[in-house]
Amino acid sequence: MEDNTDIVLADDLSAASLLRFSQRITHPALLALFHYWRSLPRASGLPSRAAIDPARIPSSVLPSTMLLDVVRKEEAPAAARLRFRLVGTAVVELREGMLPRDPTGYYLDDVEFREGVAGPIRFYGAVATAGLPGWQSLPYGLRHPRFRGTYHRLAMPLSDDGRRVNMLLAGFSREPVPAPARSPRAPSRAHRGRP
Repeated sequence: MEDNTDIVLADDLSAASLLRFSQRITHPALLALFHYWRSLPRASGLPSRAAIDPARIPSSVLPSTMLLDVVRKEEAPAAARLRFRLVGTAVVELREGMLPRDPTGYYLDDVEFREGVAGPIRFYGAVATAGLPGWQSLPYGLRHPRFRGTYHRLAMPLSDDGRRVNMLLAGFSREPVPAPARSPRAPSRAHRGRP
């Protein structure tokens, strides 16, 4: 289970706030994605999905990039569900053993996550609700079957009208640490040669 107390949101969309926020992003490829988002043209407020040119997304992060739709109900616009619009190949590879392996087209709450679905919903939901970029860096749980180390999430809001978030540009990456080396086991007495 994730501890989500370390979700970091930018204070606002001012240049000074976004500079302070960028200093929290410790993963170089995700920092490049953030700088790409900052470079997107915007009439006022937030950039739109139409401003994204995949050919300009840094190649170091493109396989780890995702687009998530923010789907709002007319009767409850504050409540939103998130749906994977596009999922990069590196993210799909990391999802080995989870269903669906490629979550493109699925809602977040219908997708399996090794550390549970509540954390991703809380993180991406916070970014969609606040309309501000978000960053999260967490250690893999000790019971994780494949990885040790740290994983990182970055999400930035997109909007067709510059104000109301209808999509997120996101990146996911990890910093693995080697698994502890196993010491060679001494043969048991039952398998030792007998005199």
